[in-house]
Amino acid sequence: MPERTVPDDEADPAGEAADLDSAGDTGWPLDAHKRSLLAQLAKLIAQHGAARFVEARLVRADLRDFPDPWKRTLPAVRTLLDRLFWHAYLDAEVVIEDARGPRVAEHVQLLDSDIDLIEAAHGRVVFQVTEIGNDDVAGLLAHQVGLAFAKQAPESPFREARVEPTAADGTLAAVFLGLGVLAANSAIYRRHASQLVGREVRSEHKIAMAGGLELDDVAFLLAVQDVVREEPQEDALATLSAAAAERFEDWAVALESHHRELSAELGLDDAPSLPLSRTPAPRRTSGDDAPSSKLNAGRRVYRVPHHLYHREIAGVSLGLLGFLAGLIPGLLTTLAGAVAGRLATPRYFRCSDRDCERVMKGELALCPGCGGAIAMTIAHANERLERDEELDAAAASAAAPDDGDTNDASGDDDRDAAGAGDGTGRGAPGRSS
Repeated sequence: MPERTVPDDEADPAGEAADLDSAGDTGWPLDAHKRSLLAQLAKLIAQHGAARFVEARLVRADLRDFPDPWKRTLPAVRTLLDRLFWHAYLDAEVVIEDARGPRVAEHVQLLDSDIDLIEAAHGRVVFQVTEIGNDDVAGLLAHQVGLAFAKQAPESPFREARVEPTAADGTLAAVFLGLGVLAANSAIYRRHASQLVGREVRSEHKIAMAGGLELDDVAFLLAVQDVVREEPQEDALATLSAAAAERFEDWAVALESHHRELSAELGLDDAPSLPLSRTPAPRRTSGDDAPSSKLNAGRRVYRVPHHLYHREIAGVSLGLLGFLAGLIPGLLTTLAGAVAGRLATPRYFRCSDRDCERVMKGELALCPGCGGAIAMTIAHANERLERDEELDAAAASAAAPDDGDTNDASGDDDRDAAGAGDGTGRGAPGRSS
């Protein structure tokens, strides 16, 4: 197989991942779910034209389309994002917020990346980097580029329901943008690594997934794209993983005689003619990743819960179907849908500083926006002054000398001074021993 975008020791061995995604009904006529995917794709084509989907070259998952050296660093992540947006014919200003905590001894071989899209508006996209792993980073970010496109597209079809685009919308948009091979490879794949420690071989195995659609759905969309195109893209399709290639081939065979029906459902004949244009090479975001002077660097801030309700709304919407069976089942299913949507929503927080208010995913120790040291979670930003007073009073009390020990002149000054650090420095933000 051609080299993967991101070199790693845990690339899928030939054929090992072929059983990762169970095959659905592969054939014509299509089921309701596959037709809904076609309908969403048709809305994108009607809004943004068909050039990206049927004319632009599919992006390969190898070094030809990703020649930049890869390292687990912020500059490498930014360069990768710049190239992905360029491949998708999107001119975006990429901003990276470093939310990585203090480095600790790594006892695992398979490290998972944690890179989230925080904001996308007016050509500016902000990503929060909590961890850079040795997994398929390019595949993960391909889904995020699709999500960024869905979030900032004017009059986006995803906004008809007045909710934020979901991960599934982002994956479908990634296929539309020509990143389908990357999206399929990373939808689900097997990871493994081995290390010789003394005379013992230590191995790790993991199933990794990215995006919001199952592999069968991504392979179906990729096959639709291949069928309706005039020029085949064998070079890009040759870089599919074993599992993705198998599902793609099944769908390509099932759809190859339905070119006209698929073109009609996608509205290709009536799609607006919007020519593609981009710079000769990806943009290079200026600036380095050296620590910068931030608003609250070295100061105390707090995190405030920040709620995103789109999954709760989706859960309630599904729960309302229960009213078809009666009042009581309807109430129960609606409540269950709201609870399930709430549990499925990742925890997000917002910085308490009114001049920052950076949204962050998870309970970070440092605010990626202003650099403040996060002391705790508070219910509302208005509580921050009260909490400051409580923490300052507690610190002053802990630092006050104990009158009962003032007459202890036993000559153990060195020993006592050395031991004093056990209590005063242990709770310092970001410190580890």
